[in-house]
Amino acid sequence: MTTVDRVQPPPTAVRPKAVARTGLYALLAVNAVVVAVFFVRAGFASNALIVLGRLAGLYGALLMAFQLFLVARLPWLDRRIGMDRLTSWHRRVGFGLVWTLSAHVVFIVHGYARPASVGPVEELTELATTAEGVLRAVVALVLFLVVGAVSARFARRRLAYETWHFVHLYT
Repeated sequence: MTTVDRVQPPPTAVRPKAVARTGLYALLAVNAVVVAVFFVRAGFASNALIVLGRLAGLYGALLMAFQLFLVARLPWLDRRIGMDRLTSWHRRVGFGLVWTLSAHVVFIVHGYARPASVGPVEELTELATTAEGVLRAVVALVLFLVVGAVSARFARRRLAYETWHFVHLYT
């Protein structure tokens, strides 16, 4: 009978999975620091709610890019970490993204509404009709909220996979 000995890596070798995971964390951390540096260099507004809203918007954009990176099916990343783990991280980051973008809208709208002495709905309407790009941003937020709601466990159990995938992918 022939036996094949399994070659064990040396005990000091670093596992590719650990390197890839550490690389992902480092990539996210470096980008978070870069966003913070750009934020500080741009200057602060006099209204703390607007400052928080801008910061939430910047980190929301970073999380959105990271979301796409996690499910981009990059072969070198998929081989080392596995698509199931990357998809799980994508799901967790996705809910953080929905909360971050929602915080962005709430802080910005309340930050602009307070000095104008108007309600948040009226201020949002004013911003959407007068400021360039805000209407598109409101539509994009609604789409993200729909994807977030459809991706919640209780909603996914009630939907066919094809329906969920269509809504998720085409958004």
